[in-house]
Amino acid sequence: MVEASDGQGETELTLSELLIDTVDILGRSVLLTRRQWEVHVLSNKAWMDEFLHLVELAIESPTLINHDREFPDRECFYLVGHKHFEGDVMKVVIRYNDDEHGFVITAYLQRNKNADEVRKWPT
Repeated sequence: MVEASDGQGETELTLSELLIDTVDILGRSVLLTRRQWEVHVLSNKAWMDEFLHLVELAIESPTLINHDREFPDRECFYLVGHKHFEGDVMKVVIRYNDDEHGFVITAYLQRNKNADEVRKWPT
């Protein structure tokens, strides 16, 4: 069992419920549960299933990280120029419950980075 907060209260998760349990490039713990992946990503973007490993790559080795423009507790991790999605950008949105623990909210491909977001990393 792993104790984690998904932003909706403290939750105990079994390892089989976790699809990603990693550390971001800034040294913070980040989790992605099977439920979050299925409900908030695959339910309307089933083709994203083949990109789960790239979601993890975007967390661990992003091209850049921006502050979310609407939610102060969220950050947007971008992976740009990967051979699996040339011309598109992988965006992974992570909610941080504190300075050390994050939870993936959603992930998707888009044409460009959001120009109106404020950069966090690299500075």
